[in-house]
Amino acid sequence: MQVPVSTLTVGSRFVVRPGEKIATDGVVESGSSAVDASMLTGSDQPYVVKLVGSLEHASEHPVARAIATAATEPGGPLFEVSRFTNHQGLGVEGMVDGHAVIAGRAEFLASRGIVLSDELGPGRR
Repeated sequence: MQVPVSTLTVGSRFVVRPGEKIATDGVVESGSSAVDASMLTGSDQPYVVKLVGSLEHASEHPVARAIATAATEPGGPLFEVSRFTNHQGLGVEGMVDGHAVIAGRAEFLASRGIVLSDELGPGRR
């Protein structure tokens, strides 16, 4: 059964099957998530994925865990993270392999002076 996005309201619950994508904000209440590298960067860039995955590994969010798992698969152990900060509901930041790394919602990144390319589109931001 497909549910039109226009019928969703705050507090709605719905199931997302493996492989499906959704363009809504929400909370994963149960189950697990999986991510492929192209969802993170738009292309397969193992080092960038590993940086972000290392940072997300320090988070307890289910989507962050999926990103960390995806980053572990291509190239060995994740990097150590220092100065980790979780900005609840917005994103995370910290130092990873000598780089300041920030990951999160487009609005959070914009507040840090990072503007996302329009070609990413709303479903990939």
